[in-house]
Amino acid sequence: MISCMLLFAACVTPVSSTRLNSAANGVSKALGTRATGLSSSNAANGLWTTLRNPFAPQTPDPSTIPIVVLPGFGNADVDYVTPLGQPEETGLLYALRRRGFSRVEVMPLARTDWLRVLGGVTDARFWKGTAPPEAAYGWYLRRAEQCITAAHEASGGERVLVLAHSAGGWLARALLADGEWESGNRASEMVRALVTLGAPHYPPPAGLPDMTRGALSFVADRYPGAHLADLGVRYVTVAGDAVVGEAERNLSEAGSELAGEVEAVLKRGAADVASEERRAQSA
Repeated sequence: MISCMLLFAACVTPVSSTRLNSAANGVSKALGTRATGLSSSNAANGLWTTLRNPFAPQTPDPSTIPIVVLPGFGNADVDYVTPLGQPEETGLLYALRRRGFSRVEVMPLARTDWLRVLGGVTDARFWKGTAPPEAAYGWYLRRAEQCITAAHEASGGERVLVLAHSAGGWLARALLADGEWESGNRASEMVRALVTLGAPHYPPPAGLPDMTRGALSFVADRYPGAHLADLGVRYVTVAGDAVVGEAERNLSEAGSELAGEVEAVLKRGAADVASEERRAQSA
């Protein structure tokens, strides 16, 4: 129950400005540049670097790089555009476009699409906790590949930067896999970098339930670390320390407290939405 509350708390909690900046910084790091907006001074600095050392590696123009955002578990595409129905200026897409990344799109996803995970119950490995990602998340992987391929083609063949949130992070690693896609495409020819935001990359410790039913363990074992780095795919992980664990804490006590915190977040998010609606009506 607590796990479900946590998953859906992410769906109604707007991303803070700090996290938006962290996301933009992560994207820029994957491209080998600082996260700065496009300006005449930046252009001049880039020109001076070229004149000073014409053989120095050049930073890609952000406006030419296609970015595909892969939503986290329980999230819908709208959560990265107008979170909680707030103006676009509060969303992840706007934050990226403000930095000069104009080719940004979110993989189309409705919140109810996540119910398709239940299709994994027909696989015996799901119940044993040894299921590969395809068992419950094959639909997500196929859609992500289609979205990345479409962005690659629409950009004239530019490799895509994949920006993956939460579960989207390890699902993106499952998609990159060993570099060979069933479609015949090579992942390294389609993807230039994977930037993950708050994504779990390792399964829980022994004795604790694995909510992915083995899928995360499968990815960590088969495609560890920056698995395709030698093929030119860059990996950047953005994480935070807002919640600090206590090794000696009683788990049941911590769970109850965490559930209370999640409930407070849900109520605060609902109150924010109601406040926005009242302001809009009075305007």
